[in-house]
Amino acid sequence: MIFLAITPKGLSDALASAGEDDHVWCGRDAVAAAQSGEMTKRNVTIFSYAFTGLNAHEDLQGAVLTMEEHHRGQSVWVERISPE
Repeated sequence: MIFLAITPKGLSDALASAGEDDHVWCGRDAVAAAQSGEMTKRNVTIFSYAFTGLNAHEDLQGAVLTMEEHHRGQSVWVERISPE
């Protein structure tokens, strides 16, 4: 399974849910200092940009396409952020 985390909470949840062979991807703003140690032992990829702001929708679409290129045929789960 492939996970895309957008927020620090989403990243924490994805890391808790991911199995040994699963991969977790996230935006740069999802990474908290407390998580960095846990991520070194996992299959985690950090995009160089955040998934917030004016281009968030386009950035998320591009991220999913990139993930699909790297993990062909696998399901991609994307964190959903509820409007505040």
